[in-house]
Amino acid sequence: MATKKFKSVGWFFIKAVISISGLYLAYIKTDITALKANLNASNFLWLIPPFFLYAASKGLSALRLNLFFKNIGTYLSLSQGVLLYWLGMFYNLFLPGGIGGDAYKVMLLNKYLHSSWKKTTSAVLYDRITGMMALLFLADVLLIFIPIHGSLILALLLFILLIAFYLLLTRFIFPDFMPSLWKGYFLSLIVQGLQILAAWSILHAMHIKSDIPELLILFLISSVFSALPFTIGGVGARELTFVYGSKWLGVIPETGVGFSLLFFLISAVVSLPGTLVSEKRIFAKNKLPIT
Repeated sequence: MATKKFKSVGWFFIKAVISISGLYLAYIKTDITALKANLNASNFLWLIPPFFLYAASKGLSALRLNLFFKNIGTYLSLSQGVLLYWLGMFYNLFLPGGIGGDAYKVMLLNKYLHSSWKKTTSAVLYDRITGMMALLFLADVLLIFIPIHGSLILALLLFILLIAFYLLLTRFIFPDFMPSLWKGYFLSLIVQGLQILAAWSILHAMHIKSDIPELLILFLISSVFSALPFTIGGVGARELTFVYGSKWLGVIPETGVGFSLLFFLISAVVSLPGTLVSEKRIFAKNKLPIT
C-alpha cells in the first residue's frame, strides 16, 4: 500500500516538474510585459460564453463515452455518465494522484459494475482517439484559410489520410465500436466545434482581430499535446505549443500564451463541480437502467 502511494505521489511530482518546466520555457521566450498588457486589456464579459460552451462540450463528451460503453455492454444512464465524466475531469485536473481521470473511470466501472478492465479501457481510449480525429479534421479545415501556397491540396490530402486512418483503426484495432463509428465521430465534431467557439470568444475578449485561423489551429494542436498524461491539466504543454507554433504560423507568441492561460482557467472552473460528485452517488442504484 505504501509502495503504491509512493508511486502515485512520485508520478504527480514528475508531472508537476514537467508542467513547471514547460511554463518556464514558454515564459523565457515570451515578452512578459506584453503578456500582462494583453490580459489586462481583455474584455472579461466575453469570457462568460466560453464557460457555457466548454461545459456543453464536456456534456456531449460524456454522451459520446456512454455510447462507446454501450457497445461493450456497460450501460449507464445519461445522468450517471455525466456525473462519472465530471468526476474524472476533477480527478484528472486537481487531485495529486498517479491515476488519471480516464483510468479512474475504468477503476470505478470495474468496482461497481464488474466491467471488464480491457473492454472499458479500450472504450475510454477509443473515445480519446475519436475526439482527436475530429480535432485534427477541424484543424485541417482551418488550414484552408491560411494564406500558404498549396494549403488547399495539403488539406485535402490530410483529410483523406485522417479518414482512412480512422476507418482502419476502428475496423482492425477497435472493432467493438464499429456500430458507433460515425455517430461518435459526429458528436466529436460538435464537441470540438463548441470548443472552437469558446476559443474564438476568448480571442475576442483579448481584442484579437487578426491571425484567427492560425491561432485556432494552434489551439487545436495544443489540445492534442495537453491531453497527453505528462502534465497537470495540460499546463506547460499548451503554452509551449503556442510559443513554438507561433513561429511557424507567424503570430505573436504573447497572444497565444495569454490565451492558453485564460483557457486553462475556464477549464479548471468548469471541472470544479466534480468535487461535489461522489462515486457512491453515481452508482447508488443497485440495478442500473438500460438506455
